[in-house]
Amino acid sequence: MRKPLFEMGRTLATAGVMAVLEERGQQDLLQSVLHRHCYGDWGDVDEDDWRANEQALQDNERLVSVYKVDSGLRLWIITEADRCQTTVMLPEEY
Repeated sequence: MRKPLFEMGRTLATAGVMAVLEERGQQDLLQSVLHRHCYGDWGDVDEDDWRANEQALQDNERLVSVYKVDSGLRLWIITEADRCQTTVMLPEEY
């Protein structure tokens, strides 16, 4: 059985993310994107950012994923370099 590539630490979603997902009835989407993130599917980042995340895995640096969801909704997931916390946010909350 495959294991996650890294520890995500404490997992948080901003109030904005929770409100949007609840409004759309898509609360289950949160677990889906977190799963993709911890298994190295960085989502909708460009090639340079994909490579940067792959290097960040080796160097214990910050990891950033971006997932485009229906109707233009984008979710950003950021795991801190020390792997103590992972935050799901809307781009405008960064």
